[in-house]
Amino acid sequence: MACFIVPATEAIVVTAATLIVKAKEKKSEPQTFTYEAKDGSIATGEKVSLSRKLSWLCYLLFGGFLHTSIFGTARLRLGFRI
Repeated sequence: MACFIVPATEAIVVTAATLIVKAKEKKSEPQTFTYEAKDGSIATGEKVSLSRKLSWLCYLLFGGFLHTSIFGTARLRLGFRI
């Protein structure tokens, strides 16, 4: 039973944290960085924000919850035991 509840609870908490961080990031400007390649050229880029990383984690947690709920219950109904 915990294999269903724990990932779902974690996904809900991470979703709430993502929304809070996203609201704080809207107030600030995006972080950029500059780097020099091996050939000597200089380029700039934008760092991946914390809210984006948290949303990736949220997708993984909800996916794990759905996978466990679909295949876990099907395995139990069919009588497979690991």
